[in-house]
Amino acid sequence: MKPYDAIVVGSGFGGAVVACRLAERGRSVLVLERGRRWARQDFPRPGQKDAPWWFEADEAPVANQTSARWGRHSCLPARTGLFERRRFPSMQVIVASGVGGGSLVYTNVQKVPPAEAFRGWPAPLALDYLRSCYERVREMLEPAPIPHDLERIRAFEAVHRRAGLADRVERPPLAIYWGEGDAERLNRFGAPQLPCNLCGLCLAGCDRHSKNTLDLTYLKRAEALGAEVWPLCEVVRIAPRDSGYEVVFRRLAGGTEAGKQGSKPFAPRSGAHDKEAGRQGEEKVVARAVFLAAGSLGSTELLLRARDLDRTLPNLSPRLGSNWSPNGDFFALLLDSALPIQPTVGPSVAAACDASDAGFYALEGAIPSSLATGHRTTVTWITRLVSWLRLSFLRRAREAAETRSCGDEEAERLLAYMGSFFLMGRDESSGRLVLDPSGCLQLLWHPAAGEALFARMRRYLEELGRAYGGAMLIPQPWWPLSPGTVHPLGGCPMGRDPSDGVVDSYGRVFGYSNLYICDASIIPRALGVPPAMTIAALAEHIAEHVTRSP
Repeated sequence: MKPYDAIVVGSGFGGAVVACRLAERGRSVLVLERGRRWARQDFPRPGQKDAPWWFEADEAPVANQTSARWGRHSCLPARTGLFERRRFPSMQVIVASGVGGGSLVYTNVQKVPPAEAFRGWPAPLALDYLRSCYERVREMLEPAPIPHDLERIRAFEAVHRRAGLADRVERPPLAIYWGEGDAERLNRFGAPQLPCNLCGLCLAGCDRHSKNTLDLTYLKRAEALGAEVWPLCEVVRIAPRDSGYEVVFRRLAGGTEAGKQGSKPFAPRSGAHDKEAGRQGEEKVVARAVFLAAGSLGSTELLLRARDLDRTLPNLSPRLGSNWSPNGDFFALLLDSALPIQPTVGPSVAAACDASDAGFYALEGAIPSSLATGHRTTVTWITRLVSWLRLSFLRRAREAAETRSCGDEEAERLLAYMGSFFLMGRDESSGRLVLDPSGCLQLLWHPAAGEALFARMRRYLEELGRAYGGAMLIPQPWWPLSPGTVHPLGGCPMGRDPSDGVVDSYGRVFGYSNLYICDASIIPRALGVPPAMTIAALAEHIAEHVTRSP
């Protein structure tokens, strides 16, 4: 069995960066990704029959004891959709699934956190130290503020002026190809792209490939330099072997969506892997070094299993699973704005309010008309609820507001004066990931954690709602619904030693040479801004250190 120099588990903002930089240095690299490749025409769309939205597992367990203890991951998936939803008693977590990871479905915001977000990180990590790493990410993803003057941006800026917050408003850099007209181009890595058409469906995958996603940038370059990317391969076990590591995985080909949409199984090179891994349906590959980049939940779960169930990595830090955070994710909806907003036009995010002195960052968001079309019943229900509440828009004349048609006059009237807002903040990062007695991953997160932060967010949103002249629907502690996040951080935090963290400031796992983690799990506390750029910058930092080593 021919070993690789490096195996990278996951292809998101950590894995893609490391794979690219290692390939540039001539290392043989294999990327194992549990999701599928997504071509333009493959992304799910609202109203589409049997749309591949969810990554879900079948009910039939694999016939081996250790895998059976792994609960929901004990079987091959029946569906290989774009999102995976993990439900815990006090939190719901939604993460992406696909080659390119979270870049496929994020808001495209490339934001550097304030200096105070790095307080307490192990040396040498600080904002000034990481600036060169952030710059390398900019060079690859080419973020730029939206060049269009949209109604929703003008409204957002106007209400912040009314609230005395004009100096905090910004148009954040977005990793989007804006272009002109509708002509296709090849980007610098050879990937075809069409200019953004302002449809607002960034969070559901871009069917024009206007987003500068990782599969079109870092991974595209890595593969051009010889790196191999195997989709639909879920890693289940990691163990030291000789002078490196053995990585055991299962193919997920054969899932219903994979079959319908034409995803191709990987084509491993001869001699590079072993089908006789010792357990039914498992295969293995070996490498001198392993880089875990499966995300906060994925990497932490793999290492918890390796330490507590498989006992292949028994010396992992007791801090494993700690410092988990939802990055202060908070969502709100505005109805009945006095100003036209037109949220149906533009990217998923176009403007933001940087309230870092209060510990949070606020983004205004799109509400795509196709989403309203695909969920017309929901929009109609909201309209009727608004009518029942007798909100003031029923009693005052409305100026005309153009909006992309969703085929329902009443819903269009509501949409034109509706807004959505996504906030992130520096919460307490006090969550913990553990395995329960059956071997399933569980999240210990107290609902009151971060309530002081959320109270500040609510006050801001209330003020914003008044400035818009509308009704802001703000989540409250007494709401029966559990909170959710799309930005899970922590679980394998950086620290100064094993009593303080799972990895050091260079991503090296304490107690195990040539085992690295390079994803959101190593971030020791909430950033309070979209984390994508920081994850990529940390991966640049880790890759630079590795490639300089002999």
